[in-house]
Amino acid sequence: MRHFKSRAAGIVVTALAAFGLATGIASAAEPVKAQYPVLVTSFGQALDGNTISVLAKRLGSEVTYETLADPDKVKDFKTLIVSVGVSLKGFGAAGVNLDTELARAEAILKAAKQSNIKVVGVHIGGEGRRDQMSNKIIQTYAGQFDTLLVYKDGNKDAIFTEAAKKHDIPIIEVEKLSQVSDALKQILK
Repeated sequence: MRHFKSRAAGIVVTALAAFGLATGIASAAEPVKAQYPVLVTSFGQALDGNTISVLAKRLGSEVTYETLADPDKVKDFKTLIVSVGVSLKGFGAAGVNLDTELARAEAILKAAKQSNIKVVGVHIGGEGRRDQMSNKIIQTYAGQFDTLLVYKDGNKDAIFTEAAKKHDIPIIEVEKLSQVSDALKQILK
C-alpha cells in the first residue's frame, strides 16, 4: 500500500510538472495562452492590475494597462487580464463605486464574449483584500473568466477553486507572491 501511495504521489507531481506549475490546475483544460494585443484592467480599482502590468512588462510582454477600460476599448484587444479586488482609495481616485464598477465589469465581459476575447481573472491580494465588496465582484464574475490566477492566501475559503470546478475553468494557484511572475509567464509566453 505504501508503494502505491508513493507512486500515486509521483504521478501527481509529474503531471503538475508537465503543466509547468508550482501548484496546480483545477480542470483538465490548459490555461489561456495570451494572444496579442493584451489589455490589463481592474474590477474594483485595486493596484493589483498595475502590478500585473509591471510584471508582464518585465517578462518582455507588451501590455496596455487602463484602470477604467471601457467595453469599446476592450474590443481593440485579443486578451484581457482583469485583476479582481476592491480598493476604496482606488474607487475615490477613479470616481467610481461598487455599483458603477459592477456595471462596467458586466459590460466589459459582455463585449469580450461577443468579440471572442479571452479573459484571465487575477487575484493576488491575499486574504486582507477579500472584503465584502471584493467578494461581491468575485462571486459575480469569477465563473466568467477563461483562466484564473490566484494567490493561495486569497483563496483560503476556496471561492476561486469552487468557481473553477463549477465552470471548468483552469486555475493557477501560487503559494507565494514571488511565483506570480512564473505563473503569468505561462499565460503570456
